[in-house]
Amino acid sequence: MVDESGTQGSWLYSIFCAAVPFAWLALPAIPKARILTYTPTVVVCVLLSLFLQPTSTLLVLVGLIAYTVGSYNSAPVPPPRAYDVKVEGKEDGEILFFMHGWPDNSTVWSKNVEFFRKEYKCITFTLPNFNDREPARKVNPWGYDEDHIVASIAITLKQQLKAAGKDKVVLVSHDWGAIFAASLVLQHPEMIKSVVYIDVKKDPLINSFILNMVFGFVYMYWIILAFLIQGLPYIGEPIADYMIGSMSSKMSVGRHPPRDIPATAACGYPYFYMHLRGFQEKLGILRPFKARHGITNLPQVKTLFIYAKDKPFMFHLPKAEKELKERKDGSKVVGIGEKKEGEKPKIGHWLQYYGSDIFNEELDNFLKDPN
Repeated sequence: MVDESGTQGSWLYSIFCAAVPFAWLALPAIPKARILTYTPTVVVCVLLSLFLQPTSTLLVLVGLIAYTVGSYNSAPVPPPRAYDVKVEGKEDGEILFFMHGWPDNSTVWSKNVEFFRKEYKCITFTLPNFNDREPARKVNPWGYDEDHIVASIAITLKQQLKAAGKDKVVLVSHDWGAIFAASLVLQHPEMIKSVVYIDVKKDPLINSFILNMVFGFVYMYWIILAFLIQGLPYIGEPIADYMIGSMSSKMSVGRHPPRDIPATAACGYPYFYMHLRGFQEKLGILRPFKARHGITNLPQVKTLFIYAKDKPFMFHLPKAEKELKERKDGSKVVGIGEKKEGEKPKIGHWLQYYGSDIFNEELDNFLKDPN
């Protein structure tokens, strides 16, 4: 006699065990699931899978790690080169060099270029792999670390300055662009007249391992996971893009501005390299930023730091704001918007777009300040 209830229970248990490792993929489809819960849920699913089926889970994890490491080590990394740029505005005007962040491209500056092109020469560019995935497939799917990107931007700046017959530019930077701009200030101060940091202010000389991990669990590890998953044959890209696409409507710090080309998981490499290089520095495999670039003094340029106050958390430390306010070189800190309990940000992280009128006015005043 066959125990049908036992057989049925066994089948249900098998289905449950098979579903556990992939259960986290349902999160983006749940409207009320917050991004903050994404990474912890992945961790819980993996641990539960290890408990229920340790052998098969370990084999899969080892296989995925081996495949990823092999792909990473075999990927060619071309040398730094000048980026393709778009130049608009007054031919002999002072140069405003715009640097975007994740997951944007050069179109994020549309409202600002339209305003400043009357008096300034506006230069925009898009970081590699931030427009679509095709260049990533053909050139380098693993993207580039901060050192490589900053070196490429420096080459681009030198070319544009030479072509314009000028000595210095004004950097206007947002999000990851602000992190790269801070590195440029330290490495190439001779090319920079002043710098504008939008909503992110991070000192390249301070690499807080703990702070990186905190932000990792808040949202970064999800982006990194999608970036790694995209490399899997056949299924990787659609799953990874589904993971990233779901974040647009759930970002608590504000709405992504509309793009002419949808973002893909291929643009997640800045987060990947930030954490990879952080681990390498911690283990002594990689020298710290200051030693790598031979920085012996700390140059300062006139700085505008402008950020949105209506976000649930900030992308800068109070110390950074305090230090800028104490400087006597015309540097300035501006906070815009007001946080209201229970309301989503009206301006938010992309304040140069959703708060463009206020931002353009503040930047215009900063540029015309004789100090």
